[in-house]
Amino acid sequence: MRISENILFLREKGLLYAGFFNFAETAALFRAVAEISPRTISLIAIIATLNTILAQMTMASRVIYGLARDAELPRILAGIHPATGTPVAATAVIVASVLPLALLVPFAWLAEGTSLATLVVFALVNTALLKLRYRRAVSPHPHVSVPIWVPALGLVACIAMILSSLL
Repeated sequence: MRISENILFLREKGLLYAGFFNFAETAALFRAVAEISPRTISLIAIIATLNTILAQMTMASRVIYGLARDAELPRILAGIHPATGTPVAATAVIVASVLPLALLVPFAWLAEGTSLATLVVFALVNTALLKLRYRRAVSPHPHVSVPIWVPALGLVACIAMILSSLL
């Protein structure tokens, strides 16, 4: 089915009105068609969300560790645990930053803030790629090369999404 046919089907069944889903009836239809409880889907969504949060916290602690190792942040954040090899101090900083946010800030704000932060990071990465290309930087290591329009388009897309979410 094409998208227009799907929308028409949902409207005919009373599951879509004025652009919004009738969630109770949609859940009942989903349960009947997929034979999976909406609670199961909710559980999967919660587990996936927790996994994403852990991955982002791990990534953030590794970024802090890398910056500290390169003397861009205080050296104490570059310390690693001798047995596990994990950046304990950097991880503690991330946990100390995230915990109050998780306990005190409404979930919708956290989700919006995380999305915006991710877009800002992607915009910065694309800007860095453009800057490296402009400077004609040469790397002694093998790397992937992309046409100049790829990071340019990525930067424009990120800025457009950031602006659309702020307006």
